[in-house]
Formats: sequence, structure tokens, C-alpha cells
Amino acid sequence: MELMTPNPPRDPRRPGRDTGETGRPQPAPQAVRPRAQMTRIERIRAKRRARRMRAAAVCVLVLAGVLAYFTGLYGASLSLLGDVYDSVTIALTPGPGFPAELELTGFVSAKPFAGGLVAVGDQDVVILSANGNEVRRIQHTYARPAVAAGNTRLCVYNRAGTELVVESRSKNLFQHTTQEPIQLCAMSPNGTLAVFTQGGLTVYDPMFTDIFQFKTTETPTAMSFARDNRQFAVACLAGVDGALGTTVYLFTTDPDAPAQATATIQNTDGMALRIFYPDNSRVLVVYDTACALYSAADGSQIARYEYGGRRLQSAELSDGGNDLVLLFGDGTHSSQTALAVLETEALATVGTARVGRTAKGLAATRTAAYVLTSDGALCYSLSGELFDEMQVSGRTLALVAADEPLLIVEGQVQQLPVPGRASRRSTSSAAASSAGAGASALGQAA
Repeated sequence: MELMTPNPPRDPRRPGRDTGETGRPQPAPQAVRPRAQMTRIERIRAKRRARRMRAAAVCVLVLAGVLAYFTGLYGASLSLLGDVYDSVTIALTPGPGFPAELELTGFVSAKPFAGGLVAVGDQDVVILSANGNEVRRIQHTYARPAVAAGNTRLCVYNRAGTELVVESRSKNLFQHTTQEPIQLCAMSPNGTLAVFTQGGLTVYDPMFTDIFQFKTTETPTAMSFARDNRQFAVACLAGVDGALGTTVYLFTTDPDAPAQATATIQNTDGMALRIFYPDNSRVLVVYDTACALYSAADGSQIARYEYGGRRLQSAELSDGGNDLVLLFGDGTHSSQTALAVLETEALATVGTARVGRTAKGLAATRTAAYVLTSDGALCYSLSGELFDEMQVSGRTLALVAADEPLLIVEGQVQQLPVPGRASRRSTSSAAASSAGAGASALGQAA
């Protein structure tokens, strides 16, 4: 007779339906699912970024190949390839946006560059992209550092020294030592470089070939290229009957052009401070006593605007070249600070504003003018209406009209409000009172 014994309890370590083939307890599926899903999402995103990078790189290579084949300019094509590759790489690299950190020792100056900005310090130069990334940091040992910027290249030079370098956003392109001390440099949008020394003017094409020379011992005060990369103007000091005046030389880098000015402009009253090209056919010279619009072909005067005894503090051309913004004041007395906006067709006044604050600088975009103050910035429409005010706690350093208007303070870069976009309302009574009657101070940032 067979004895019936009860089934022993199942050992959870033995194989079975609930423990898997190894005999070990299997984790519940839901315990690992979120982590697996997160990893899978990250892998998908990484693959998509890699595909975009590969597609962009292929497009760049094809474009460079086409240019090289049809133009025969292999060196120029490779140079263009590097600039385009930098643009693609930077555009596809995520950035923190603004406000963004800016570590710089001994701030000197800042300019718009490639949608972002380039800031110059006593020891280094920092390139910040339009999305807030620090693209590159360039060390230097210059006693008087200065920078001339094109669209995607910049020249860092030692004013009163003999050294300069040309940099892209990713590497050094050119190093040069001049025979005479450098007084002023300017760069065109495509990277053509003008270097004015005590011995005269030399122009280099984007491949750093010497293409133009003009011998003179005059002292330059302003220099600028037109958007066509061919025409450029240089203003030099000139003594006229015992008074300080200006001679403006108009040049062109056309291959068949002689190594001399195509036209000369004489101004017997005042020194040229800035030169702008609203377009390729007109040149705008800002003097310390007046501003004048000339024909770029023959230097004939088209229009003139007198300051009427007011002291010019700064001048900027709006993005697009339609308006010239002038800031008057002495930097000390708030009652003297004022804005004037002139259209560049005939230098007629289209906007004015009494700022009522001491000012440190100016920037202009297509739709607005920004005045730098000791504790922030004021935003005006180009018709002269106060749109917004931004206050900061740190020391203000500069304004830059990049892709977005930017305010540089110690250690940080902040984005400024833009007319036509929604802004945050300020609850600061001090800001509201400074805005003036009929206007409110809207944006405030710590």
C-alpha cells in the first residue's frame, strides 16, 4: 500500500513558474520600466542629434565642394567650410540662454559677433554664442587690447603695439607682426581686414593676402567697411587754418582700382568719431559737432545734421541701416542727457527723448534704442517713447546689439526687452517715477 505524503513547500529559490529558469526571484517588470524608458528616450534623442549633425556636415561638405569646383578658390572654399561648420556646430549645441555667466578680468569693451558677442578683457577675449554658450576663450598679453569683428571672424590687436591675430570661433587663423605700431583695425563682414599703422594702411583679403596699400603718416580716428566688402572709408585728423578738422578717404579694393582714394571729403569743423554705411551707395560720418551723409561714389554731401552745441556722447546705426541714434550728454549731468533719432535718407529727425539720467553707453536695434545707465538700461522706441526699464544689482559695463539686445554686468550677460513683445510689469515705484509722465517702467530684473 502506497503511503500518501503531503507535498513539501515550494522553495522560492528553485525553478518554477514565478521564479524563472535560474531559480532566482525575478524583479517585477514595473520596477525597471521607468529607468529603461528614460534610457531609451535619451538614446533616441542622441541618435536624432547625431543624424542632424551628420546631415548638416554633409550639406557643408557638398556646398564647399561646389564652391571649390566652380570658383577654383580651394583655399577660400576651405575657409568658408570652416566658418559654416562652426555655425552649424554652435547652432546645434544646446545652450543655457540668458542670463549667462561671463568671467572676464578687467573688462575693456564688447561688440556683437556672429549673433552673440565678443568681450575683451585685460587678459583674455571671450566669445559668447547667441544661445548663451561660451564658444571660445582667447588668451592675450596685449597692453592695449582691441578687437575688430566681422560676421564670423575677428581680429584681436594691440593698439600702439605691433601684434595682431585673426580668429574664427574655433581656432586661430592668422598671426602677424607689423613693422609700425598699429593705430586702428577694421574688418568687413566676409573677413577682409584693414590695418592702419603709423606707416599707412594695408588691407588683407580673407585668405590674408595683401591686396591694397596706402602710404600716409596721418592719424586715423574712424574706419569702416561697406556691406559689399569692397568699399571702405577712413577718417584722419587734419589741421585746417589752425583748427582741428577731418579728411575722410573713400577707397575700394577692386582689382583694377588704383592704390589711392576714389574720393576725398574735407570737414573743417570737427573730428570724425564713427563711420557707417547705411547701404553700399552712401556713407555716413559722425563728427563731434555734426553728422553728414555722403555719396560713396564721389563723396558729395547729401545731407547734414548739426548738434546745435550739444555734446555727443555716443552714436549707433540701427540694424538695417534705416536710422541713426545719437546720445547727447556729458555723463555727469542728467539734465543734459537726450536721444535723437534720424532717418538715414535725409537725416531728418524722427524721434527725440529727454532721458533724464546720466548715461554710459548706447545700443540700437531695428526697432529700439537702449541707453546704458549705472544701474541698468532704458529701452526707447525709435520714435522716442520709453518702452521699458531694466534694473540690475551689479555694475553695468556695456550694451551689445546682438541677435537679441544684451546687457553686460559684472560676471553676467542679461537679455533686454524688445518693443512689441510682452514684458514683465515692475512693481518698483522708483522705476515707475523715472519713466516719466505717461510711461511705466515694465521690466525689472535683479
